[in-house]
Amino acid sequence: MVQQEKLQKIKDGQFPFYEDITDIFSLVLLSENIFEIDDTTTTLPVGDTSDSFTDPRDGKTYKTVTMGKQTWMAENLDYRDSVAKPELEGNRWCYDNEAEQCDAYGSFYSCELSSQVCPAGWHLPSISDWFELYNFIVLMGGDPQSGLRAKDGWLDYSDNVNNGTDVLGFTALPGGIMYGANSYGNATQEAWFWYVQDCSLNEYEALYLSSEETNFVSSSVSGGKITDAYNVRCIKDAE
Repeated sequence: MVQQEKLQKIKDGQFPFYEDITDIFSLVLLSENIFEIDDTTTTLPVGDTSDSFTDPRDGKTYKTVTMGKQTWMAENLDYRDSVAKPELEGNRWCYDNEAEQCDAYGSFYSCELSSQVCPAGWHLPSISDWFELYNFIVLMGGDPQSGLRAKDGWLDYSDNVNNGTDVLGFTALPGGIMYGANSYGNATQEAWFWYVQDCSLNEYEALYLSSEETNFVSSSVSGGKITDAYNVRCIKDAE
């Protein structure tokens, strides 16, 4: 009964993040394909990266990757036009405030804006979208911990090269984290991604990748406002 309740929470995207993520994914894999992942549902090859998407708002082109039923951007979002979208002011940053860092790793966005910046036809992924991606990689025989990470650019915490395998072309880059006003860290070592959540709560969550682990991390709000900012990966709306 307890396991069934947990599985339902996973399906609903409401699983508590203080649990060990390996236990969560074990439940997913034992759930008789709760997400009904089936690579025969698409005519594209597994991990097809031959397509791209051009954002009509600014003309920027992103590589995309199709895995099972999902199509993801294979690059971090970097939408910067604060004239067309004034809300970007004070809610978007580049690592170390250097524009070339956004060129390489995409922009950091606030929690509040993260669900508003993907272009039409795309959206910020839910926790269930991330679970489905993870599960798909496992079912295809891959290791998500290394399989999501790019084949270059990654270091461990001793500054040794520790790249991923990027088995399906998701190409997560170690863009680091913004953890307060003008405070940045762990570029080349970590990647942090927002997913859909209520940003008005006293805790907030993100997907965290490093050369050592993949996890969902929960943090407490300090000073009444979320000051961390993370990258955004957009996923295509279901047809």
